[in-house]
Amino acid sequence: MLSMILSSTKDLIYGYGFAGGPAFYSSLALSFLGFNKFTVLTTEGTTYEFLRRLGVNLIPCGVGETVFRVELDSSRKLKLVRKSHINLRELAGSLSRYVVISLTMNEIPLEVVKELVSGKRVVIDVQGFTRSVGRDGIVFNDYSVFSELAKLECDELILRGEWYEFPPRCRGVGVINCFHEFNIPMIITNGSGPTYFSTNDGVFNTIQPPQLIYGNTLGTGDVFTAVFAYKYLILGVSFEEAVATATSAASLRVRDSTPWFTVNEVEVLSSRVLRSCKRIAY
Repeated sequence: MLSMILSSTKDLIYGYGFAGGPAFYSSLALSFLGFNKFTVLTTEGTTYEFLRRLGVNLIPCGVGETVFRVELDSSRKLKLVRKSHINLRELAGSLSRYVVISLTMNEIPLEVVKELVSGKRVVIDVQGFTRSVGRDGIVFNDYSVFSELAKLECDELILRGEWYEFPPRCRGVGVINCFHEFNIPMIITNGSGPTYFSTNDGVFNTIQPPQLIYGNTLGTGDVFTAVFAYKYLILGVSFEEAVATATSAASLRVRDSTPWFTVNEVEVLSSRVLRSCKRIAY
């Protein structure tokens, strides 16, 4: 069973409110693929109720959602309206050995995360830990806690995020330097550009996402993190295959269709994406 600690958000877009956040996008992605061995720990609210009606196995850990005003003009800009807090101090015993942590705005203190991940295999989306907010409410990237995050003590730690969510020294082929500095696997995505990743055995690769798929990119990172973690931790496929499958699901997410993808679509596309995997260093 995969324990997924995920923040829920309410996204205000063009004056309308939408359910969102890792809890929303991750749960739907796994459900569309027919994966059901997961439990979501998140706060109660609109997204929680939607997922409950969908039949997702949920554990409440607080009330309220983080609220963002999302501007989608020339580039995506987030303005924090309200931040929620995920309370897990009494729920540590509910976690399995396999854990995903994907937040949006530091909803869990890093000190609490340190206690939760001990002795577990963990995939963390760095997004929720490398964000700060200015006086105007605009969200920006802050890498001051990255080193502390990368040094969490657990059986296995994998960090995933977009290139701008990692410190500049870790981006692109810089993943090689960061692997040697922290000795953990990292996956650094870049939209439709190449994904750079390092595996547990110190092999460094790139993989090319499919091209010419256009649409709304909200939630693609959440989809990637969830699908990768499930394939790698629960189904036990190779690191490279899990990256290829996650890349394919995240790419197909941008289409304006419901469901975002079918099992067959992801399988066919991921086999093609996997062939683009290239080793860049040992």
